[in-house]
Amino acid sequence: MTEKPEQSAPPAFLQGGGVMASQVAAFDWSATPFGALDRWSRELRVLACMVLHARQPMYLAWGVELALLYNDAYRELLGDKHPQALGQPLAQVWPEAWEQLGPMARRAMRGEGVWSRDMLLHVERNGQRRQTLFTFSFNPVGDREQGVAGLLCACSERSAADTALRANEARRQESETRFRQLADLGPSMVWFGNPDGSLSFLNERWYEYTGRKATEALPYRWIEVVHPDDQERLLKAWEQARASGDLYEVEARLQRSDGAFRWFLVRALPMRDGAGQITAWLGSNNDIHQRKAMENALRSERDRIWTLSTDLMLVADFTGLIKDVNPAWHDRLGYAEDELVGASLLGFLHSDDVERSEQQMQRLVAGETVLSFENRWRHRDGSYRHLSWAAVPGRGYMHAIGRDVTAERASAERLRRAEDALRQAQKMEAVGQLTGGIAHDFNNLLQGITGSLDLIHIRLRQGRLEGLDQFVASAMGSANRAAALTHRLLAFSRRQPLTPKPVDANRLVASMQQLLRRTMGEQIRIHLRLQDDLWPMRCDPNQLESAVLNLAINARDAMPNGGHLCIETCHVVLDDAWGVAKHEIVAGEYVCIRVSDTGVGMPESVAERAFEPFFTTKPIGKGTGLGLSMIYGFARQSEGCAVLSSEEGKGTRVELYLPRYQGKARAEGNESPTMYQPPLDLPERGVVLVVEDQRVVRGVILELLRDQGYRTLEAADGPTGLDILQSDQRIDLLISDIGLPGLNGRQMADAARQTRPDLKVLFMTGYAEQAALAGGELDMQMELITKPFALNELSRRVQSLLQAG
Repeated sequence: MTEKPEQSAPPAFLQGGGVMASQVAAFDWSATPFGALDRWSRELRVLACMVLHARQPMYLAWGVELALLYNDAYRELLGDKHPQALGQPLAQVWPEAWEQLGPMARRAMRGEGVWSRDMLLHVERNGQRRQTLFTFSFNPVGDREQGVAGLLCACSERSAADTALRANEARRQESETRFRQLADLGPSMVWFGNPDGSLSFLNERWYEYTGRKATEALPYRWIEVVHPDDQERLLKAWEQARASGDLYEVEARLQRSDGAFRWFLVRALPMRDGAGQITAWLGSNNDIHQRKAMENALRSERDRIWTLSTDLMLVADFTGLIKDVNPAWHDRLGYAEDELVGASLLGFLHSDDVERSEQQMQRLVAGETVLSFENRWRHRDGSYRHLSWAAVPGRGYMHAIGRDVTAERASAERLRRAEDALRQAQKMEAVGQLTGGIAHDFNNLLQGITGSLDLIHIRLRQGRLEGLDQFVASAMGSANRAAALTHRLLAFSRRQPLTPKPVDANRLVASMQQLLRRTMGEQIRIHLRLQDDLWPMRCDPNQLESAVLNLAINARDAMPNGGHLCIETCHVVLDDAWGVAKHEIVAGEYVCIRVSDTGVGMPESVAERAFEPFFTTKPIGKGTGLGLSMIYGFARQSEGCAVLSSEEGKGTRVELYLPRYQGKARAEGNESPTMYQPPLDLPERGVVLVVEDQRVVRGVILELLRDQGYRTLEAADGPTGLDILQSDQRIDLLISDIGLPGLNGRQMADAARQTRPDLKVLFMTGYAEQAALAGGELDMQMELITKPFALNELSRRVQSLLQAG
């Protein structure tokens, strides 16, 4: 900042303001919060004139920066800080004392009058650091548009009080006279109050507004223009301010000359002599009628909402003591206001909700807002209501609004029960559809078995042995189809016994080519697209073959007029976004088998439900709805997934993703079961213990083993079998059902291996709950065969186990 030559003539409103008036006129104020001198408002000019004409040390600190404008008396207090202090922020002028002065200045800028007597300050001036006692006041000033725009400070230094007391008094009187002259120039009502509480001066604005001359209002008749309802409050505040020496500030209604009342902010600052004694009060009345009217309107609206709201409104302290409630409490919970106010809200809560509610109150104490918190409140009739709360903390209180959600909770509960009932009905409908289809299929299969056996029985009684083979083959075929239907049920439940192995998918699909051609018929063309160097996969090859065949049959049914069936293989790497997020499988390397057709396709509503258990579009008796759900269950049980996409009129595509096997796959043939042919005249080949609780099944197995040349032992339950295993009897192989009474097959085998560690074991199971035993958890030299099985397969498995090392 720069100064203009001091010889510049000051403006008229600065004339007579001493040396500082000329320096103020010469200073470039445009870069300060004051702005250019010729653009100062009338209020700012009055304040500047007041400061410069005062004989007491005074300054005006303006704007957020608190830039300084001071008089001759204050210039003497600055010492060598002048003239650099002119226009500078107060914090930069007195940095050594700002730690004490700063908080007080910020309070004053918020509209609070601040006064301090004999504050010890360490100040630096004229090259020396010294201690001095200052008495000063920070008085907020401004206008109606700006609010608080700066601080007016009157101060004195005690160290100079004794020598300058009479000079100060003379200057004070002169300053007061000058002030009275200037006060008439301002837009506000300005007045001087005496230490005894009476008024000694009222400016012209008072007369213009009230129509009363100063002589009619002084010393105490000014109270006559105050609204009767505000007089006691105004006088009480005035006496308190005089007793404490603090800022006087009160809102009151003053009567205009036309008889109307308007709201004013009445404020006065104490003026003190060098000894710190109050010599007068500098007061002003500022019109706040418009703001007050707005506040009253808002308060009226708030009161109307408080009264008419159907929601519960509550004010309580942070201990839970209720301070105020709105009328809705009586309508919702039956309590009168006097039954609630003064009581603890915790006493109205359900005992199970007290601890949770106290936790929410602690959040409010910490200054947090609470939203959508529910608890139960006791109604006056003893019942409980569910209330949902939103609460905010205030100054020592919490304000909350509660909504009664009891009916909503009851409605939601009824909806949940209705949905449960609907789901149960749908399940029963699905079970009915399932049992209808299964009953139809099983009746046909049983008819084939019982009919064939009846014919065999009749022919044997007649002594006719020719042609029996065809009846035996028919019975076996029906039994095998019944077994396949059982496996579908187990696959649907994802509890079928699986025997996972390394599988070459290309070889398996290629081996099915002839079977597929016979199944598809001449109107459907089959295309195989098998990726070279395909990774091996790990799964149950028999179930995979069944899944591919089922998909091919579904494709055939979707192409009644012919079309194209395409079976593809490829390997893929699935990431988390596809695998985990969409299909709930682990990211990694997979082999994909894709079966697609050019058939009729499915509408979206059908495709979305294609994998659902029991869901089928076929009539009752034509299908169980387990085909695709069996495939889906097999894929999930194999730690993979199945994905279906279809478009009506354009065909369907199903993709099976099965995990890659880190190793080399062996060939899996497409073997068809053949009739068992017992060998003749074989020597004894080993000792086999058969443990099976079903007598017929045990008898068939024993008969087979004896025909094969094995010596056999038998037991009907687990404990009996374990007794034999713990004896000295030679046993080369244990064949045991898993689901045995008393002690299951796995437990029996594990116990036996404590004394026979090299015992070879072949488990049998048709019990779905034991599927976990086929999930790769079998020990060395243990295998599993699922019921029903062909006798030649049992014979092969027994021979393979006994010949193994």
